[in-house]
Amino acid sequence: MDDEEYFKKRVVKTIKNYQEDSMNKMSYMQKTLSDASLKHKELLLSAGFDRYLNNLYNCVSDNNSVLQDILQSSELQEVELEDVDKGAENESGTFKLDFQRLNSCLLQIVREWSAHGQAERDKCFGPIVEELKSRFPEDSREDVRVLVPGCGLARLPFDIALEGFQVGANEQDHFQLMTAGFIINSDRVNKFTIHPWIHDLSNRLSMDEVISPVSFPDTDPSKLHQFQFDVLPGNFVDVADDQLEDDFFDAIVTTFFIETAQNPLTYVDIIYRLLKPGGIWINFGSMNCVHESLQSGNYLNLSLDMFKNILKKEYKFKFDRDEIVKTTYAAGCEQNTNIELDCAFFTCQKE
Repeated sequence: MDDEEYFKKRVVKTIKNYQEDSMNKMSYMQKTLSDASLKHKELLLSAGFDRYLNNLYNCVSDNNSVLQDILQSSELQEVELEDVDKGAENESGTFKLDFQRLNSCLLQIVREWSAHGQAERDKCFGPIVEELKSRFPEDSREDVRVLVPGCGLARLPFDIALEGFQVGANEQDHFQLMTAGFIINSDRVNKFTIHPWIHDLSNRLSMDEVISPVSFPDTDPSKLHQFQFDVLPGNFVDVADDQLEDDFFDAIVTTFFIETAQNPLTYVDIIYRLLKPGGIWINFGSMNCVHESLQSGNYLNLSLDMFKNILKKEYKFKFDRDEIVKTTYAAGCEQNTNIELDCAFFTCQKE
């Protein structure tokens, strides 16, 4: 069994085990309540703690229903699950890292495809789309090729395609690929509901905040059928080497992507190679390895000024736009659950 097949099986198992794993993770609270003194038990019950637990279990059930629909809509539904338990970190055979990735995917739905994430998208995606529109006249966009590597749940390439561009959307995470395909192939606004914040119960202001529902998608994905949009699944380096031509793209757009590389210059080499002469690279993100906790290996952490100096001096990128934008990441239900970042927003041109 090759690595790709192995990771697909882990993804399928994580989704199939979601409800059981979530219930197990929450059962410690039920046990703590049962073990509490009579006085404390009465105080907690009178405060509604039992109702809170029941609501959490109901939220897990709602999430599970959507996740099983996502799995059934994908090609991975046929994957057999033998040989994936070895090395797993709990009794049911789910890796802790995989459960984290799945939870991150639920949060990403909020950020990319719900009304809750609109303000964040306005800061991150809005300026990128406007930058592309300002550089390419509307009547010429059907011939303009744009690549979006590390596109997550594909909302940014979706928005770019709606403006008339030819778009290639690249992503390697199978959780995100499955979910993006499920959303883009749905047929109406706010068709589904999840409870994305139930897996982080710390520092919450109210019970309602934790269990609040989020509906998605907040726009009609069927509009995409009129436009040129290609999904390019797989590792960006491999996809670039095996499927993409040099000097092919008029624009490459990266958001919170460069910082996911162990060595950011690996991605820069590829971006430079794929861009046409005169092509533009639009980047929005930080030099903070925000995904480091979810990945293995060591990261080459560069400061922003060092990174830009290399782009200018060694790669000869000409910077047309260079600014810092404050934004949040992950669309938490309250400000105190978000990560606030100073993000580099720049546009540079290949000579």
